Amino acid sequence: MDAQAILQRYKAGETNFSGLNLSGCKLIRADLVGANFTGTDLSHANLILSYLNRAVLRGANLAHIKLSGANLDRANMSAANMRDADLHGARLEAADLRNVNLSLSILTDANLVEADLRNANLSGINARGACLRGANFREEKRVYQGANLRGADLSFADLQGADLSGADLTRANLTGANLRETGLRGVNFTEANLSGAIICNSTMSDSILDRAVLVQANLTSVRAERSSFNECNLSGSTCQMALFADAKFVNAKLLQADLAYARLTRADLSRADLSRANLSQVDLVDSFLTRTNLREANLTKVLMNRAEMSSANLTGANLFNATMPDGQIYHQIY
Repeated sequence: MDAQAILQRYKAGETNFSGLNLSGCKLIRADLVGANFTGTDLSHANLILSYLNRAVLRGANLAHIKLSGANLDRANMSAANMRDADLHGARLEAADLRNVNLSLSILTDANLVEADLRNANLSGINARGACLRGANFREEKRVYQGANLRGADLSFADLQGADLSGADLTRANLTGANLRETGLRGVNFTEANLSGAIICNSTMSDSILDRAVLVQANLTSVRAERSSFNECNLSGSTCQMALFADAKFVNAKLLQADLAYARLTRADLSRADLSRANLSQVDLVDSFLTRTNLREANLTKVLMNRAEMSSANLTGANLFNATMPDGQIYHQIY
């Protein structure tokens, strides 16, 4: 069936086009609101600037499809194959994308506000500048795995309020991304680039950020209990009032990081570089600071009760009114 026949039948009131072979079909700017394409083959089709609001594309083959600028608000594309699709600038607000394969697809500047992306394969996508506010990527035990975003480009994307709990963002690019108030519990950020990202007031407990880059990232008031930042680069980051209890920062770089008022109770900072960092009024009770570099750091009023500080470098550090491991208050200014 060709494009003209589809449009004529739709104009006549027919909306069921399920199971058809429409591979390579050209439906540019087509009005197909609410149409049913369940199981239809639309691979390599051209639907640029088309209207597919509330359309049903469950299990459809949409590989290599062109949907730039298309309107897919509230469309159902669950379990569809959208590998290498072009959705540049498309609207997918509140769309059902559960179990969809969007690997290697283009989603630059797309609107996916409150889209359901549970168990979606988004590996290698280009979603630079996309709006994903309130989107749902979360893992649900025995029902949905966390979304696969390995190697995805989410630079400067807006993910405020999204739920990425349990997602895999290994080696993803989140440079400059907005992750305010985002659910990041149990996320794998291994080797991800979060330089300049805004992660304020987010929950990222039990997450893995080993070898990730968070240079000049903003982690103000973030909750990251038990998370792993081993060999992570947090130089120049802002972590004021963050909760890092039981977190691991072994061999991490925190040069000139601002950790004022942060809680690092029982944190492992062994061999971390905190030179010239601001640790004013930080809670380091029971923490591990073995061979930690605190050269010229601001440790004003820091709490280090029972901290392990074997071979820590405190050259030039400001320890005014700091509580030392033995409970004594240090009064001299270096």
